[in-house]
Amino acid sequence: MTTPWHALDGAAVLARLVSGPQGLSGNEAEDRLLRHGANLLPKPPPVPIWRIALRQLNNPLVWLLALAAAVSLAVGDADDAVFILLVIGVNAVIGAIQEVRAQRSAAALDHLVAPIVAVVRDGIAAERPAADLVPGDIVRLEAGMMVPADLRLLEVEGLAVEESALTGESLPVEKDPAPQPVETPLAERRALVLAGSVVVRGRASGVVVATAAQTEVGRLASALAERAPTPAPLVVMLEALTRRIAWAALALLPVTGLLLALNGQPLLTLFFTCVALAVAAIPEGLPIAITIVLAVAARRMAERQVIARDLPTVEGLGSCTMLVTDKTGTLTVNRLTVVSLWRHPEAMLPPDSAAAACCDATLADDGTATGDPVDVAILRAAHSVIEGKRIASIPYAPHLRFAAVALAQSQEADLPPLVVVKGALETVARFCDGDHAVWEEEATAMAACGQRVIAVAAGPGWLEGERVRAQLRPLGLIGIEDPLRADAAETVAAIQHLGVDVVMATGDHPATALAIAREAGIAERPDQVMTGTALARLTQAEMTTALADIRVFARVEPLQKLQVVEALQAAGHRVAVTGDGANDAPALEAADIGVAMGRSGTDVARNAADLILADDRLASLPAGIREGRTAFANLRKVVLFLLAVGLSEIVLFLGCLLVGLPAPLLAVQLLWLNLATNAVQHLALALDPANPRDDRNRPRHPGEPILDRALIGRILVMGAAIALSTGVMVAYWRLSGVSDDTLRSLVLTQMVLAQNLLVPSCRSDRRLTALSLAGNPFILLAIAASLGLHGAAMVVPGLSTVLGLTPPPLAEVPWMVLAAAAAVVPGEVAKLITRRTSKAQ
Repeated sequence: MTTPWHALDGAAVLARLVSGPQGLSGNEAEDRLLRHGANLLPKPPPVPIWRIALRQLNNPLVWLLALAAAVSLAVGDADDAVFILLVIGVNAVIGAIQEVRAQRSAAALDHLVAPIVAVVRDGIAAERPAADLVPGDIVRLEAGMMVPADLRLLEVEGLAVEESALTGESLPVEKDPAPQPVETPLAERRALVLAGSVVVRGRASGVVVATAAQTEVGRLASALAERAPTPAPLVVMLEALTRRIAWAALALLPVTGLLLALNGQPLLTLFFTCVALAVAAIPEGLPIAITIVLAVAARRMAERQVIARDLPTVEGLGSCTMLVTDKTGTLTVNRLTVVSLWRHPEAMLPPDSAAAACCDATLADDGTATGDPVDVAILRAAHSVIEGKRIASIPYAPHLRFAAVALAQSQEADLPPLVVVKGALETVARFCDGDHAVWEEEATAMAACGQRVIAVAAGPGWLEGERVRAQLRPLGLIGIEDPLRADAAETVAAIQHLGVDVVMATGDHPATALAIAREAGIAERPDQVMTGTALARLTQAEMTTALADIRVFARVEPLQKLQVVEALQAAGHRVAVTGDGANDAPALEAADIGVAMGRSGTDVARNAADLILADDRLASLPAGIREGRTAFANLRKVVLFLLAVGLSEIVLFLGCLLVGLPAPLLAVQLLWLNLATNAVQHLALALDPANPRDDRNRPRHPGEPILDRALIGRILVMGAAIALSTGVMVAYWRLSGVSDDTLRSLVLTQMVLAQNLLVPSCRSDRRLTALSLAGNPFILLAIAASLGLHGAAMVVPGLSTVLGLTPPPLAEVPWMVLAAAAAVVPGEVAKLITRRTSKAQ
């Protein structure tokens, strides 16, 4: 069980760690370093390119193709085997190149830092690499430092720490070494500072209680490593598609064998023909087509600053039905900003100018700043700073809840200086006379908007130690918040327009979270907000029910974000998660698609994500969703085309055998047909741009396969139509008395024509002219290339002999074109019927 360090006092903590105020001895520190290891989070080594290439082969469809190649080679059909292996190799190379590019893009975003910290050992403070820290070391912290390990604070001087990357809290957290109850939530443990957080104000000393994988951020990283990776939605669908194709191909063997046996074919011919047809039934071009579709989508996403870590995740973003977004750094800019300024009716000075004189931060000419983020925000917003030499000051401290400064206003020694105080309203009000009702009313209104309210007062007086000896007059109020990104509301609306529900999960305060959610268009009412405490009391069933109404989860811990994601998945959603902090990593890993910020995101978050927003802009996400949907739509077009033309070959082949005719095509001609037509056309379909109508569509149902009933119907109609039109031509040519070799040559050309004319019909589920060919000039280029390649094969001496191919008589060409065009009509009629049926429902 983890020790509740925050619940123990300093002496008890040191005793547990066998340490003391003088720190560890050098020898003891070395021994502990050997036992605990370096204070570094383990990072997975880069995957070598050869392993990435092999990973492309770990695909059921590739396995099926490899089996087909092995069978072809075993029966002596080396041409088929070489062609199939070439397809597999090209697919692996294309996929590997894309993944290597994505890996390099992601690696370029890593932060390369080697922090140095002040460590007390043998009673002497010295700077050492943070990697050398061990439990029991005494560490000194100052403003600007990143906390190198999890520390239990021992002494504190006005310490405030920025923990947004770990807890989601956007405001600096004031720390106090006093023990707290054991059950205190992680985000409220004031006696602890966590590795990865940043000191923004004050100084402190603390004892290291956890390093490396034992820190809170390390435990998150370890939890991610232990989780089985969630397969991309496309991987699951492709596995199902492969199984269906494999069973269909296997079912062809006994049917074809029986028909050939009834026709009296020799056993060897029967075997070769069965294998050739089974290989033809497997769409060899599908793996390359899938890779091309996803690679094109990945490139388009990268142009919009969305980097895909591997290809299958490209499509996944478009399939998500729910987006769980972080607040700090995702919806907001992650920089405190003055958003409202109220001047008291009786104010003698502008409140921003007076407050600026009371700030300890510094603001350089180039815009860079150091110091407390609240002070930095005030300095950035102040139009001026009241003049006067600072003769005394009281730094902000948690127990005081105010900061003060005394400014000399005159050279006369007996005149009191001007005292300016800024801090919490209830504290500053104690130094002021009069009725505070107006002040309090304005402060309440600001706080209701999720702002942190700073009260400012001034008047003549003196500062003595931590005491203010003055009667001040109120100047006004300053409202500070981490504001919404300028394009956040528009982005959320765009995502919702695409049919994706949006919820927020943050470690921030409920009031702050709701205020941001209102601005972003995520939630409107307090009853749409649930805190982590309330969430912890729910059973899994109650949580699933509550998710229907809740749109904001506030004060949630990292593992609670994970629970929210899993509950949404259990409710049937396909979930995308965005985040930038280590606290988002478990949810990013568990999501169907995790999206991390590239610039501000922590290494842990980026390593857990599937996609990275390189520019940190959520506004890139709608484009990513559209590209994911375009990828899926293009994938369906490719599957429709490949399976329809494959079915046409099978139906024609079996139909001829059923009526006692010889095989209409030889094995090498089937192979050529796949090369001259399929290998070119599906690449053109993969390059189709987005259909503008897709914006109005909701995401497909999470259980919807690539091959749904509508697509299967179109495949059957289109495949049968091509087979039937070609079969009519076969009957005509047989009656004309052409030889078997000439017949096969004519059938091959007829199939090339019909399959090429089918391509435009596969582009849309609407009428043939719904999508302009100008939108994708590669369609016409592919048709021209295919027909040109086939025409060249007729006249190239060696190739025409191998293929048994001769030019068709000119008198036959118009009839062949007419038959090919007629084969498109049934598919168009089927689309019309499907559309009208859908409207009627």
